[in-house]
Amino acid sequence: LSPAIVFARGHRLFPEAYLFGFAYAQSQSAGRVAFLDGEQSLAGWYRYFPEAFFFKTPLAFTALALWVIAAGVFRTRGKSFDGWCLALPPLGFAAVVILSRFNIGQRHVTPLYPFLCVAVAPAASWLEQRGARAVAVAVLIASCFVSFALATPRYFSYFNVAAGGPRGGTKHLVDSNVDWGQDLIRLKRWMTAHGVAEVDLAYFGTADPRAYEIAFRKVALFIDFYPELPVARPESGRYLAASVTLLAGVYMDADRAFANELLRRGFASRSTIDEYLGDSESRAAHGDPLVHIADWMTERGLITSDQRLAAEDGIPATWLRNARDKLTPIGWAGDSIAIYRIP
Repeated sequence: LSPAIVFARGHRLFPEAYLFGFAYAQSQSAGRVAFLDGEQSLAGWYRYFPEAFFFKTPLAFTALALWVIAAGVFRTRGKSFDGWCLALPPLGFAAVVILSRFNIGQRHVTPLYPFLCVAVAPAASWLEQRGARAVAVAVLIASCFVSFALATPRYFSYFNVAAGGPRGGTKHLVDSNVDWGQDLIRLKRWMTAHGVAEVDLAYFGTADPRAYEIAFRKVALFIDFYPELPVARPESGRYLAASVTLLAGVYMDADRAFANELLRRGFASRSTIDEYLGDSESRAAHGDPLVHIADWMTERGLITSDQRLAAEDGIPATWLRNARDKLTPIGWAGDSIAIYRIP
C-alpha cells in the first residue's frame, strides 16, 4: 500500500471500503498490458490518449473545438481570465492522464469533453451571422449529429472515419475502447438467425455466455467460468466467435502458454524461461516495448524455427491470430465479436 493510503486509513479520513477500492484500482494499473497500433506494451505510450481521443471523437467536433479555441485565443491574445479558468483544469487533467501510462481506454479522458463543449459554445453566436463562417459552423454541427446518428445504438465502439470506423478502429485500439463483452446478446441473435447451434467461443467479458443460452466450446474466456471445460481448437466446418480484444492477442497470456508448450515438449529449460522473465521485468521498468518470448528465444538461437512453429501451433493465441490474419469474418455480433467459418 502507498503511504498516502496507509495514512488515510490510520487517521480514518475515508471509509476503509473506499480505500480498499482505491488500492485495488492502483494495483490493477501496475503492469497492465496495453495495445496500440498493433503493438503491446507493459509500460504504455505517451501518445496513447492523444491518439485515442483523436480516433474516438467525431472529426467535426474536434475541428470545431480547435477553430473556436484558436479564435478565442487570437481575439483575447491569451489574456482572458475566463478562458484560463476554463482551460487549466482540462490541461492539467490531460497531462496527468498522459503521464500515467495506464493505457486501456479512451474513457479515462472523458472528463475533458464537458470543458470542450463549453469552449465550443461561442460558435452558437456565429450562426446568427451571414457568410461562410456561419455556413461552416452549421456544417460542422450537422456532421456531429450525423456521427451520433450513425453510431446509434453502439456508441461504445464508435470510431471516426480517420480510424476506419468501428471495424477499422480495432487495428489501432481494442480493450475498453470497443469491447467490454457487450455483444453476447447480439451473438445469440446471430446464431438463431443463421441456425447455428454451437460456436467455438473466444470471449472477452465478464458475463457468463450460458446465461444468454449460448452453446459453445471454450477456446478462450477472459473470465473462465468453466475451468473444467477443455480448451477446444477451432476445427474445419465450425464457427468461431471471437472478441476483437482477444483476436488482437491482448489478455491471451500467449507468453505463458508458449513457455508451457516449450517446457512440455522439452524445447527449453526452466532457467531459460526465468531469464526471459528477468529481461521482461527490466524492459517494463525502463518503459521499453514488450518482446514476446517466441521472438526473444528465436533471436537468441535458443529454439529453432521448427520448434517455434510446433510450440505456437498448440496455443489458442496462435489459432486466433491465424483466423484474424487469414480469414474474413462471415458475420459480426455488434462491433466487438467477429464470426468466422473455419475452412
